Amino acid sequence: MPSIIDVAKYVLHIKGHVTPFRLHRLCYYCQARVLAYDLMPLFPEDFQAWAGGPVCAELYQFHKDHLSKGIYILFDGDLGKYDDSALTEYQQEQIDEVLSKYGNLKTFQLSINIHDEWPWVEARKWLELGERCENTISKKTMSEYYASQIEYTRDRSWHPPGERN
Repeated sequence: MPSIIDVAKYVLHIKGHVTPFRLHRLCYYCQARVLAYDLMPLFPEDFQAWAGGPVCAELYQFHKDHLSKGIYILFDGDLGKYDDSALTEYQQEQIDEVLSKYGNLKTFQLSINIHDEWPWVEARKWLELGERCENTISKKTMSEYYASQIEYTRDRSWHPPGERN
């Protein structure tokens, strides 16, 4: 099983550069997609329900030196070189789907979306916006919530909400 660092390296490899917290949101949606469709995690690490959106402590530790130096953009290679063997072709395809749908959204747009979604709300235990929180966002809740958002067609192929042909 890959780590969140492997997924983050792949995202940076594909996108070229992103802000650190946008990277967290994109990795969150990668985890959500795989939990919804495969009912198993893409990586073992958890996300915390920080005030601005989900943050993975392990990924944050990996890039926090950039933030302390005032560097607010991560580039391909900043977390280490992406290893082609770290992810299966299927896992790369799942990440590519997330990047196709969410990859061009700004950090605040991703956070606004997530703030309206049950896994983040439930983990925050109804705290006010802006209140500090490090509660874990449940993978089980993510799996159930995001799986419930999938629209299935008669031919049994899936289409995310709003993307029916």
